[in-house]
Amino acid sequence: MRVACAISLSHAERQQLERWARGRRTSVRVAQRAQMILLAASGEQNKVIAAQVGADRRTVARWRNRFATQRLAGIQKDAPRGGRPPTRGAHRPHADKWPRASSSGRRRPRRRTRPIGAPDRWPRNWP
Repeated sequence: MRVACAISLSHAERQQLERWARGRRTSVRVAQRAQMILLAASGEQNKVIAAQVGADRRTVARWRNRFATQRLAGIQKDAPRGGRPPTRGAHRPHADKWPRASSSGRRRPRRRTRPIGAPDRWPRNWP
């Protein structure tokens, strides 16, 4: 039978986790993780914590283990994800999609569509 690692908190860590758990400016993820760690420090089992917080038992075990190894820094950020790195920078997501025209300053091509209700081949002077 697996036994979850015991969590012991210093006074400063407990204060910080309580601040995160009830903070309004804290992200929901960090607040939920802080609640998990506070309940784990009080001696609760993972399945009891999962029922109280509304998460899966394996999720509680993951954050408990990460806090045991990395302490407060471990629950602040998610682990890096796999996959292809982004091709465009985060500061300019559409930088090379529509290059700026030299004279008009427009960023994207003009739409050439006919008005609703116009005939298929409509003349330029159509009202």
